[in-house]
Amino acid sequence: MLDPDLMRKLKRFNRRIGRAEVKPPGSAAGSGVAALLVKAHTSADQSVAASTEDVIDFDTVDYDPGGDVTTGAAWHYTVPVTGWYAVGCESGLVSPNGVDWVVLDTAEIDVFVNGSFVQIIDYTTATIIDQGLLLSVNGQVIISVAATDTIDVRYANGSASTRTLLTPTYISIERVA
Repeated sequence: MLDPDLMRKLKRFNRRIGRAEVKPPGSAAGSGVAALLVKAHTSADQSVAASTEDVIDFDTVDYDPGGDVTTGAAWHYTVPVTGWYAVGCESGLVSPNGVDWVVLDTAEIDVFVNGSFVQIIDYTTATIIDQGLLLSVNGQVIISVAATDTIDVRYANGSASTRTLLTPTYISIERVA
């Protein structure tokens, strides 16, 4: 059984992203209510070099009853059952070392399945030049995957400077059908 405090937090998070209810593990997917499978976050800032895309290492796993998460530089979730899955991510990005964001610098988070790009979760563009500018990327997508597929989320740095993903950056994965 889920810790009651964690369940309340998950319900608040899911209301924020448009889900009506969270069911505990073992709930039947397809019942119209999502079954939460993974909730994790980063415990340290993660730097991403200029003009590159890196897997986000959600190194602190808050909830993974199936043990399907692999942490580290090759972070991924291994899908246990074929179906439709909602992947949500929330992050803020800053310019380290006093390097300005430049107009048209971009920040993007993407979903990959088996190492191949599937869909953009969110994309934003700097509209002013500013050292203290915080760009936020967050959202949720629903994808169709097969059992044993792997899902990861990557940050694409569309800037000429190294950027930093702030701690904590969150991920949630739910089976929705």
